[in-house]
Order: sequence, then C-alpha cells, then structure tokens
Amino acid sequence: MVGNFSFAFNKLLISGAGSLFDLKRYIPMAGGRVGLITAPSFLNHENGTKYINRLKEYGFETLSFTVHGEPTPETVNRITDELKNIEIDIIIAVGGGSVLDAGKAVSAMVPVDGRVEDYLEGIGDRSPTGAKIPFIAIPTTSGTGSEATMNGVISRKGPSGFKKSIRHPNYIPDAAVLDPTLITSCPATLTAACGMDAFSQLLESFVSSKASPASDLLAWDGLTRFVSSFDLLMGDLENPELRAGISLASYYSGLTLANAGLGVVHGLAGPLGGFSEIPHGAACGTLLYDAFRMTLNKIRVAGSERGGAAGQALDKMARLGSHIEGRILSPGDGCDRLLEMLKGWNEKYKMPRLSDYGFTGSDLDKTAGAGGSKNHPVAFSHEEMIELLQCRL
Repeated sequence: MVGNFSFAFNKLLISGAGSLFDLKRYIPMAGGRVGLITAPSFLNHENGTKYINRLKEYGFETLSFTVHGEPTPETVNRITDELKNIEIDIIIAVGGGSVLDAGKAVSAMVPVDGRVEDYLEGIGDRSPTGAKIPFIAIPTTSGTGSEATMNGVISRKGPSGFKKSIRHPNYIPDAAVLDPTLITSCPATLTAACGMDAFSQLLESFVSSKASPASDLLAWDGLTRFVSSFDLLMGDLENPELRAGISLASYYSGLTLANAGLGVVHGLAGPLGGFSEIPHGAACGTLLYDAFRMTLNKIRVAGSERGGAAGQALDKMARLGSHIEGRILSPGDGCDRLLEMLKGWNEKYKMPRLSDYGFTGSDLDKTAGAGGSKNHPVAFSHEEMIELLQCRL
C-alpha cells in the first residue's frame, strides 16, 4: 500500500573523489562573497588552503569562521552578526555534522531578525520563515547526514541544557558535495561512532511509523551498503571506495530521517547530548542494540507480528537479518540475526558506556523525561526509557 506521503531533498547532489574542488558543478554563480564555515582542522590542512585559493581563482572573496564542537546559540549568533553587516552571496560549510548544522543555522539567520534561540523548537516563540542565504554542505565525516536534512541542531550544555533544532523544508542544503577523499583521515574511533549514528538513522527511519516507499527504497540501499562495507572499512580506513559507500549511506540516512522521522534512539540521544558531554554518535551507537532488542521483545510480547507499524517493522528487521545472513531466514531468526550483528558491533568497536562521560543513575529520570519515541514502531514508556538507559550505564 502506497498511501499519502511527500519527500524533500537537495536540489543537487555531487559525489566523487576530488569533487570539493570542482566549484563549477555546485556553485551557481561566479564571483561574490562566501561565508566559509569549517572546523579549525580543515583550515589548518592543505586542503583548506587549496580550497580558499580555488575560491579566489573562481572570483570569490572568502570570510572564514570556525566552529569548535557542537554549535551553541552563541556561536551561531556571533557568526550571523558579522555576516549581517556584509553583503554575503553564499554560505559553504565544510566539516562534520556540527559544522554543517552551524552553517545551516547561519544561512537561515542572516536574512531575519532576532537570535537563533528565538526560532528553536521547544525553546523560542518565533516560527522560521524559510528565508535563507544559499547554502552548500560538504561533509568530512559519514554520520549525521546533515547535508540532506532540513534542521540545524543547536546545543547548550549543562543542567538546563538543550539540544534543539531550527527547522524548515527550505533549510535543506541547496547542494550536498560528497568527496570521499575528505573522510579518509578520520580515525577509527570517530569512524565507528559516526557510522553507528548513520546506521541508527537508517534503521530507525526504515522501521518508522512514517516510512514511505521512497524512504524505504533509500533506507534499504543505505542499510545494505553499510552492512557490506562497514567491517571492511574499519579494517582499511583509507580505502576511498569503502569511504564512498559509507558516505553515500550516511547521505541516505539524512534523507530518510528528514522524511520518515526517527525513534527512541535519537529520542534519547538529544537530551543525553544536552545534559552531558556525550557526543551524539557515541550516544546513538551505545543505545542502538539494546533499543532494538527491547523493541523486538515488545512486539513479540504484544503479539503484533502482523499488521500495523509494529508488524511492518518486524518484517523489515527480518528482511534485513536475512540479507546479513545471505539466505532467507524465518521472521524470528531474521530479527535475531540483526540483533546479533548489532551486539557484535557494540563489542567489536567498543561502544562507550554512558558512565564513561559522567552520566550517572541520578540523571536517568530527567533524561528519560526529556526523551521520546515518536515515530518508533512501538511506544516506550518513561520506565522503559529508564531501563534502556540503565542498560548502557
């Protein structure tokens, strides 16, 4: 059954080694001012110098800004204030998910009044207009899929912290550029954490109650690419073909999360990142196995093997388990095979415990209370979210 659905995506996707420097393919004008938002590591790398020189050759004056860690309201407002006093033609963000989120928020805030916190979901009292400066996203990690999403995630750490989004369909980057040569230097720990983030986004959107034929098609391609490439990549980190495969899967994860939504893993990863210093990828990676173990148990106990979102999720998990095994398994065995792989990744790639980042039992109730399981195929109660968090203390 097809049903009613919509699907939003970038106007342009460019993928391939060296595509970072092929400006004519993704910059729609020749000449002007670029607001370049990056991590310090990119500006200090030869690629950063080469890229700024390439922009100059193409007729652009470049104003560079760096983002350290996850973007805060203060970071976004600081960059926005500088750019509002200058006629800026395009924003380009080159970096990990935090850099891309910062660039997305800056491109949205330059044309409007107020501070970014005024427009954050659940924080501000103003609705995003959709106006923006043209924005190009160039990821240097494979994890968040921010190059394909309509929201920029902004964080404030601490007891009253938050992790909220400025969101509008127009904020999807005009172009996404996937250059695997930018990702080959990612160390193993970062590759694993980012990879678990991307895989969790693919899996959660695949079994989401809002999934559509379009999101399922991309999620399946992303999931199967990931399954066939991830272990190989972790043993050969500088392999550009493997990096390209995971990069495309990560891009798909951004498209599918934007259009089908996510579930309990990301419902808890948000408050975990707001209340503590737990990186987003690490939070998703450490919760993934137990979240789906509990999900499968809830479906089985409820007897929801057929019909509805829960039954469809079980069928999809079983299908993925059969793909992992390389032969058709029964629904039960297929689901168990998927869980076996997720548990194996947890152990093999040493997903951190929440306590490694200072998270304690006293944080459980508050974090669970701020979490959610919207779009998950089965709802998690407050007590069940506490149980999930306890599994990874």
